[in-house]
Amino acid sequence: MKGRYPSALLSLALVVACQDQRVPTAPARNAPTDPSALISDGAHGGNPDFFFLPPMVSNPIGSSNYDLGLSNAALAPSLSVEICELSGSPVDAGGSPLAVVCVATVKRFPAGTVQQQGGASDGFYQVLWHTQESNLDVNKFYRINVMVDGSSAPLGVADIDPVTNMKEFKNARTGEVIPLNDDSTLPIKFRVEKNGSPCVGNNLCKEQTVTNAGGLVTVLGNAGALAGAFFPPGWLPPGGPQSVLVAISRVNTGSTNPDGTQAIQCHQNLPLQQFDGCFKFTTFPKLAPNSTTFPGHQFQKYVTTAVCYVLYSNEDVRSEWVQLWASDNGANFRKLPEFSDFGILSVDNRYCFNPPPITDNSTGLRGLASAGWRKLKGGLGQIFGVQTAYGVDIGLGGSTLDFSNISPALSTQIDTAGLFGEGLSWTARAKITGITHHGGVSAGVNELPVTFTVAAGSGNFGSDEGGPITQVTVQTGTNDDPAGVASVNWNVPSTPGPHTITATGPGCLKPAVPSDSCLIGSITFTVVVPPPIP
Repeated sequence: MKGRYPSALLSLALVVACQDQRVPTAPARNAPTDPSALISDGAHGGNPDFFFLPPMVSNPIGSSNYDLGLSNAALAPSLSVEICELSGSPVDAGGSPLAVVCVATVKRFPAGTVQQQGGASDGFYQVLWHTQESNLDVNKFYRINVMVDGSSAPLGVADIDPVTNMKEFKNARTGEVIPLNDDSTLPIKFRVEKNGSPCVGNNLCKEQTVTNAGGLVTVLGNAGALAGAFFPPGWLPPGGPQSVLVAISRVNTGSTNPDGTQAIQCHQNLPLQQFDGCFKFTTFPKLAPNSTTFPGHQFQKYVTTAVCYVLYSNEDVRSEWVQLWASDNGANFRKLPEFSDFGILSVDNRYCFNPPPITDNSTGLRGLASAGWRKLKGGLGQIFGVQTAYGVDIGLGGSTLDFSNISPALSTQIDTAGLFGEGLSWTARAKITGITHHGGVSAGVNELPVTFTVAAGSGNFGSDEGGPITQVTVQTGTNDDPAGVASVNWNVPSTPGPHTITATGPGCLKPAVPSDSCLIGSITFTVVVPPPIP
């Protein structure tokens, strides 16, 4: 560097009308024909949810991307600002952008030093750059990068060009002027919006910055927490960000069916009965699977999650087998190890009882209370909490090493219980078993639907099923079947060759490897009819 310039002014090379060449004292530099070449934000072709503010640029409030009332005020602990010297001019002689890189950092405002200003809905962030401390060289260009901790891509970029005095700056023909304070201080102000955040239009949502020191994030309903997560100290991997924005948002699963399940699945394609209480757990930025303790996972330590869940009666045979399941966009289904929700949810509000309505941008205003379920069980007089198989109600909590959609589901597996018969008369039996983490307790679960389907040309079901028909749904534990078993009488045709029927129901295929995953499919029964003897 060539020394310190106490009276240096900074100009953004932001051009509204193309100019051929500036009047220099430093080497000649043409203004770019593309303003976004030297500034990138929502008003200049960049991130539509990030805006530089005056005095660096004109007020962007008229930009088509600027949304009043959607300022994100929760990012201060995760934001940093870095000013670096560039390897050369960011534009060529014709004003077209050039590929340049940072070669030296002249000033850095680390995460935690960026100040949030103004209100939560329309505030902004700011750092004060005392340019005299950075030994700026008028023969060089510099770049301002606004970063969020953990992301390698900046939220916004502005390239700046120092000049020595006001006259020279006015003759630069580069467009807008950035005034400095008397003590050569540049306020770097910017705004980050919530667009894309799960909390936009969702009143049952919470965003909160959590550092590697740990913490607690909860979503509040009418009477207390409806969902939450507890982060132990050291939960973030050492090679990633040490401060992230955690968001927990209620997912609209529609109305409640008469059997207590939801009209819209929280875990798409998961063949289990799923109940009200779906929440999406995310971090910003999204954490890479770089845990050194648990390779392939996001967290360095287990994070405890908990969600409220629909109420069951002690008379409901399914109550013992409800656990938290997680999934990623309809894939990677996994059952979370059970853990107490103590300290996250309150006992009085553990059951999603009469929570406030959720505003969902895609489906409008919907109620979250399980009205259909309460109507089904209304004759019981009251509804009790889930009683676990080992006799202690610890709520519905689970531990996880990754974030995703999390909700209550019936942890069951489906398997064949045998094919019995001879000749052309057979009985096919399928069994649905509930599985828990506690001591591997398992048992057949009654009153669950199993659908049997005869393949084309493979016969039909008998009169006991209302036949002859080729598809029937049977409840487990009926027709004198053992617990968890559903059976059908199958009339096989005399046509030589293999004949098959399939059974599907609310359960993963057994066995599943690992045991907490879910293999999706159906049970197949086959009878081979031999050709006639000559």
